Formats: sequence, structure tokens, C-alpha cells
Amino acid sequence: MPRLAVPARFHQHFELERYVASGQCGAVYQARYKDGSRVALKVFDKEHDKTVFGYFTNEQLLLRLVKEHRQHPHIAEYMESNLVRPPYFVATRFVEGARELHSLLGRSLAPGFVARVVKQTASALDYLHTGHPEYSPIIHRDVKPSNLLIDAAGNVVLIDLSIARHPGYAIDDEPGLGTIPYMAPEQYLGGEEPATDQFALALVAFQMLTGKALLPNNVKKAQRKLEALRANQHAQVHALLGSLTNTAKVMQTALAFEPSRRFPSCAAFAHELQRALEADKQSLAETMPPAPPRSRTYLGYSVMGAVGVSAAAVLVVTLLGTPVPNAGEAAPTTLPRVVLASVAAPSESQQPLFQPEELGGRVQPVPTTVLVDAPASMPTPSSAPIASRKLSTVAAQTQPAVTIKARSAEPLRATPSTDALILLRIPPGAQAIRTGREKPQRLFTWYEVTYGGRTGWCRSSYCQPLGGGR
Repeated sequence: MPRLAVPARFHQHFELERYVASGQCGAVYQARYKDGSRVALKVFDKEHDKTVFGYFTNEQLLLRLVKEHRQHPHIAEYMESNLVRPPYFVATRFVEGARELHSLLGRSLAPGFVARVVKQTASALDYLHTGHPEYSPIIHRDVKPSNLLIDAAGNVVLIDLSIARHPGYAIDDEPGLGTIPYMAPEQYLGGEEPATDQFALALVAFQMLTGKALLPNNVKKAQRKLEALRANQHAQVHALLGSLTNTAKVMQTALAFEPSRRFPSCAAFAHELQRALEADKQSLAETMPPAPPRSRTYLGYSVMGAVGVSAAAVLVVTLLGTPVPNAGEAAPTTLPRVVLASVAAPSESQQPLFQPEELGGRVQPVPTTVLVDAPASMPTPSSAPIASRKLSTVAAQTQPAVTIKARSAEPLRATPSTDALILLRIPPGAQAIRTGREKPQRLFTWYEVTYGGRTGWCRSSYCQPLGGGR
């Protein structure tokens, strides 16, 4: 699809003002919306790429769900979209005066500004992880400086939810998808959980404080660096942070190799980071960094960025029953079902986690989102996609008490709601006892369970019954 002429009217509700940039899904335009507000308009033009179309529709879904439930001030704001017939598009509110955080790096930034960015980003991520009543946990999987916009007032806007993983996307295990210098260890094996985003946020914070990226933009080198950090207790983190000893300890926790050893939430990490900076006698005055040279200034479009998914994606991802529509055809009204090959978690005897000679990857000259090749011995895809499970919509029921096992860290909540108080977190692999009470939702079921002397509620997506219970 050729670039659209500007200025011009587009799809009744938009007046195109100027072309901004092109990404993996198509071109981005600055436009005026029907209410007079300025928007960023992403027009899909990769009509024959089924994989990218799946990511495009995934972001459209999540942005719309966030807006309908409770628009978060630090997440890109959905305005309108069209997936009925070409040209397909997603419009979000334009971030006035925005710069990518990436454009401000290359030097140490003021600790107060770092604390502010981390706190606001953590708030957005925790909302995705626990805030949506049906789709959480939404794991971003691509937290990096180029996906954090800084507006004219110094506030953060998190963008690009295209590869975010959540129960409604039907992704079982998708190994190796992310941006290499900001990938957590578990990301290489498809075992992402909310703490995965915390790991990436800690890498961003470290880079802001030191002016240096901790991990290289090369798969094998990044894997070896992660193993070295684990082996030497993050010696390089402590060395580069120098006299900021308290800050280094907080970073070491957020960058723990095992997700269960990290902070219980991104907000907890942000809080401890601020306390540590204060203990290290750092001024927390929120000093905005100077604007970069004009050639490095990034325009503020808050839609899916340039998602550089490698060509290997088509070898791993299989879209079922939802091809990219041809010209004149209607697009599917629901998100494509996706089944991806899974990689089993290693046992303790299989450490170190990475086998560099087996895990391949494509080096990108600039950090971009890639799909790292998984080992050749990958198991076959799992049976049923999450989104295809049939769930009852009746009120709370009572079922026989059975044992459940947590697939990943899952909050135990006081009531069956993602807005409820978190009593504690059930670690991956831990077992709890169901009381027999449950409350079905559209995409999952709440189970009442007892764990660690507390009784609360967890979700069936991440707490699976053992011993024959459903």
C-alpha cells in the first residue's frame, strides 16, 4: 500500500496533517480527529503478513480494553480503529511534545528524573499485570526506552502492546520474543510472567543511571552475560553504580535470575529504588534532561512502534482460521487464535539455563523486537488455546475441593476481583487447596483457595487443578 497523500481526508473522521514514520505494520500519520483533537493514526499496509496482522489486532484489542475499563494516564490512549475492511487502522491520542526515552540516553540522567520515569512506568505495568478484571495479567514483553515516550511535562506514556501476552490472546508459550538488551532470562524459553516486565524496567533504570546498557544486543552474548551476572552476584551492576551501594542492592533484586526472587510488583521495585537513591544521598529533584539535537528528536506517536519481528517468526507462529483479509473483505471481529510451540522449563539439573550453541538468534544493528530461534528439539504445540476454553458465566458455585498448582507467580486476592487487596503471592509450582467455591468469568474462573495460612482467590489461567478436578 503506497504512502497516503497529505494533507487529505481519511475515513470520514480524520484529516491527515503529515506523515510521521513507518513501522513493521505500516505508516504512522499525525491527524486531526472529528472532535478536533490530534491523534496518531497507524495505517496497516502489510496485507499479506499474517503474523504482523495478528500483532496489529492484538494491540488494537488491548488499547481498546484499557480505555473501556479504566484509562491509565501512563498508557497510550485508544481513540478509534477499523478492522472491518481495508484500510485497517488504529488511532491513539497524540502525545504532544513527546520524545522517546531512547533519545535521552547515552549519559547519566538525574536520579530524580529516573525515579519519576520508573515510578510512572511501574504504575502502568502493574495495571496491565493485575488491573484488568478479565484480561490481566497482560505482560508487555517489550519494555525498553523506545517504547517509553516522555511528554512535554516529563510524564511517561507506555506504548506498543503489540506482542503483549495475556489469557485472551491464546498464546501458550512463545519463546524468544522481545528486544535482546532488555530480555529477562525466562523470556528465552517462553516462561514470561509479570516479573519479566520488572526485569526489563530495571535494565532501563540502570541504563538511565549509568548511561550504559547492561546487556549487549547479541543473543549469545546476552545469554552469557545473564549467566555471569547470576554467577558473580551482579558484580558489574555494583561496579558501574559505584558509590550507589543501596541502589545497586535494589537493582540486584529486580534483576534476579529467578522471577520469584524479584520484587512482588513493579511498584514495589520503584518504591525501593527511590528509597535507595535517597539513602545514597542522591537529589530527587525532578530535573528534565535537555532536548536532544533536532535530528534525534522523536515525534510523539503512541501506537505500535517499529516492531522488527524476524523472518523466523513465520516458522514458529501458526495463525488458525483467520488469514489477513483480501481487499474488499471484512476483517475478523475477534482476535486471531494463535498456537505456538512451547519450550518446557528446565530442571535444576539442566542448569545453566541457556545453551548458547543451541539457541540461535539474529543480531539487529539497533535494538528492535525480534523472535529468537528456539532449540530444534522444541515440543509440539500444546492442545487448546486459552481463548478457546469454554467458561461458564453463572454466579459463584461450589465444587469439590481439590489441590491446585500455580503455573507462575499468582496473587492471592481477598475477593474475586483484580481490584481486590493482594494477600500474598503464590510462587510458581506451589500447591494450594481449593475450598470448593469458584466464580466463573468470561475468560477464566476464580478459585477460592487456602495457601500459606491465608484464604483468598486466584485465577484458573494460572492456578490449575491437580488430581482430576476441573
